[in-house]
Amino acid sequence: MGPVDSRPYLAGPHVIRDVILEKVRSLPLGGEVLAAAGEEVDAGAVVAHLNPQGYLHFVNVARELDVSYNIVGSCIFKAEGDAVSRGEVIAARPAALGLLVAECRSPADGVIEKIYPSGHLTIRAYPIPVDAFVSGRVAETSPADRVVIITRGTLVQGLYGVGGEGHGPLVALGPASTGLPRGAPRGAVVVTAEALGPGLYEACLEAEASALVVPSAHLKDLPADPAMPIVLTEGFGLRRMTPWVFEVLASLAGCEASVSAATQLRAGVERPEVIVRHGPVPDGRPEGLTPMSLGRRTRAYLHRRYSAPRLEPGVRVRFTRRPNQGLEGEVVSLPPRPRKIVTGSVLPVAEVRLDDGRVVTAPRCNLEILELGQSRDSPEHGQPERRRRRNGV
Repeated sequence: MGPVDSRPYLAGPHVIRDVILEKVRSLPLGGEVLAAAGEEVDAGAVVAHLNPQGYLHFVNVARELDVSYNIVGSCIFKAEGDAVSRGEVIAARPAALGLLVAECRSPADGVIEKIYPSGHLTIRAYPIPVDAFVSGRVAETSPADRVVIITRGTLVQGLYGVGGEGHGPLVALGPASTGLPRGAPRGAVVVTAEALGPGLYEACLEAEASALVVPSAHLKDLPADPAMPIVLTEGFGLRRMTPWVFEVLASLAGCEASVSAATQLRAGVERPEVIVRHGPVPDGRPEGLTPMSLGRRTRAYLHRRYSAPRLEPGVRVRFTRRPNQGLEGEVVSLPPRPRKIVTGSVLPVAEVRLDDGRVVTAPRCNLEILELGQSRDSPEHGQPERRRRRNGV
């Protein structure tokens, strides 16, 4: 088997400072676009509606209450045209002969459209709002399809996330902090360098935080259906956040941050991300910069002479598989010929010196680069953040 040329290599999660970013707000099932191209919008501004006519929900009140349709009318509290909230009681069967009270609740936020003599009613749900996610300018609109927002800021991608989206002022917690500092703004995006421990999520809920960014967490400490997005930058376990990543985020404390916990690990990989907005809002798409896709809905405009990440001696990497999963080190050499590994596969490998001094050999596909490629002539925009070496160089 001949030598392997695997110099071009895709990086893992990205950290890019002071870059022009493009965020696509798509309408997969069609909808109504409300924003206009060139308009400046806030992160919470509604730029489109999904299903502008609203879904129609049919509710069989008689079956829910287990009563005859002849007496359903006396059990319904609401009238046609009344607004209702999801989970609100709209009808109930009174207690009699020791029976428990039965309730019928609204399946969605909307308006009662029609009450039928057969014991049914219909609720017209409100259109689903789609916000801008980040503050910026509308660069492009496509009727019933998408809205593209362009902004400027710093992008940090994570490894795993749960929950939805959130935005608010960035608050960085100090070492050993178990809650938000006194006077922290409501709706803050909380960042900590420590792993998610008992009490931190509850403290963020109590402080009405909008998102939580932590380096790692045990699965038992991670809520299955959190009330706010939670992003892990390092993965599972009890690892601290990479120092320079925390420094980047902490230096932007007080700026508006937008967090998406959307994660897709298979085809069409999508990583959770934190976008911290700062600097002037771009007037439009920049000329002379190359758009780089960082997922299905995010692009960064980098200098045209930006070089792709390469796996080569001297590059910092992190192991993504056992037995060294989560450990970091520096590539020492790239043997030119594939080698047989413990599983019996013959793969291209790399020799890596770990931070504890050990030199180990691992398949290249089990490594992720911890630094992006960089421009050759220090461009104004889109300079990727390089990881600092352990010796400070």
